Amino acid sequence: MDPRVEAVRRIIEAEYKCRLTVPELVRRAGVSRSHLASLFKSETGLPVRAYLREVRMRRASELLRGGGTSIKEALQAVGYHDASNFARNFRSQFGRTASQYRREAASGPTPVRLG
Repeated sequence: MDPRVEAVRRIIEAEYKCRLTVPELVRRAGVSRSHLASLFKSETGLPVRAYLREVRMRRASELLRGGGTSIKEALQAVGYHDASNFARNFRSQFGRTASQYRREAASGPTPVRLG
């Protein structure tokens, strides 16, 4: 993997809670915006913003699955400041609302009925 892409991935994984912007990541990678966009997508299959969103959603799902975190706490813990944006992204990523996800995680797997 290109070291600049790997550096940006590491920054995102470590600092997803922060207000990361593409211009900040470009500056830290030391390449132009278009070059980083091209490199990042070819190496990861995702644009930089989509990768950041995916990391945040994955971590939010882990927090909600644990059961001890409210949705508001989870969205703040992963760097969201707007609940409606978080809700839209969560539903897009997991196909259900954060509330539904948390309820399903708390109830455990649905038993399979035989015969």
